[in-house]
Amino acid sequence: MNDAKLIFGVIGGSLLLLIVVALGMSRMTGDQMGGEVKEISGEERLVMGAEDAKVEVVEFSDFQCPACKAAQGLVKQVQNREGVRFVFRHMPLSSIHKNALIAAEAAEAAHDQGKFWEYHDLLFERQGEWAEEKEIEVKLSDYAEELGLDREMFVESLEEGRHKELVMNDYGEAMRLGVRGTPTFFVNGKQTAVGDLLRAVEAELAE
Repeated sequence: MNDAKLIFGVIGGSLLLLIVVALGMSRMTGDQMGGEVKEISGEERLVMGAEDAKVEVVEFSDFQCPACKAAQGLVKQVQNREGVRFVFRHMPLSSIHKNALIAAEAAEAAHDQGKFWEYHDLLFERQGEWAEEKEIEVKLSDYAEELGLDREMFVESLEEGRHKELVMNDYGEAMRLGVRGTPTFFVNGKQTAVGDLLRAVEAELAE
């Protein structure tokens, strides 16, 4: 009995130590990410919020990324916060997400017709439908038509690759900034962990 208690005690103590270390590393990572202010260059096209907002949040995202989809509830909270300007930037991880680039181009084609955010939301909502779709252009065009966009104009944009350079410019800026995964957020130029996003926004608004 004593041996059993000793074994369980050792196991329990080890688990507690692992939890403490993990929490400490998580906090250290968040602090490190938020320390350096970086100048983010490139065109800000996909924006919600006033230009003179006190806080600017920039997200680098991939429409086929499950973690980006999971973060959408958090993103909505930030977008709806008074005093926040939210900027979306593309980072399609094409090496692991085969339809990410064309989805980003499709979102830009929707932007041409004034419905980027509606298309953005639909892509994340239906991610499971199109992520592995072989006839992806047809599926993306169906979504455009569902939102009331001009299908012919939309299809032409995709066929011509009209927005590929814009998307890849965003991707290049992400690489320059040292971004290695999605979603990645910057709050007033400070790279911020997903779990610290709301706290960081509130801290900036309070200053």
